[in-house]
Amino acid sequence: MLLTLWLDGVQQDARTDAVSLRQYDGHWRAGRQTLAGWPNAGGYAFTGDVDTVRVYDDVLDASTIAAHHAAGR
Repeated sequence: MLLTLWLDGVQQDARTDAVSLRQYDGHWRAGRQTLAGWPNAGGYAFTGDVDTVRVYDDVLDASTIAAHHAAGR
């Protein structure tokens, strides 16, 4: 399974080591956990501001992501 991290409409990195998804009955917290595990993240906690977070259950191609980003500006 491929996970990708996008920032401002530009792909920053990707991981291929996720093997499955699981049911989760809690809530998601964007920008509230460490970035450890992402390549070159250094294990530092996120210290910026989060404006918009989107999660999709389908894979979006790069042009769709760029269009979403442009529409939100």
